[in-house]
Amino acid sequence: MNKGDLVKSRSSSELGIVITANLRKVVIFLGDGLTVVEAADDWEVVPFSPDASTPANFYELVEGWETARGRREVLPSV
Repeated sequence: MNKGDLVKSRSSSELGIVITANLRKVVIFLGDGLTVVEAADDWEVVPFSPDASTPANFYELVEGWETARGRREVLPSV
């Protein structure tokens, strides 16, 4: 598991993006904030290719992560 990997929880099927990882612990962005996951074994890397089978909320996760890191401009709603 490496930084930037798309991952899925084996127990809840929740998707996330790896922020940092080591052998025992990973920090995963889940869309609503950063979550420290003690059991890295519960997460598996999901192969990603942008096509019709890409989960819609993956794009939301990426946009949220970029916004949180200041890499994407937040446009005001009208």
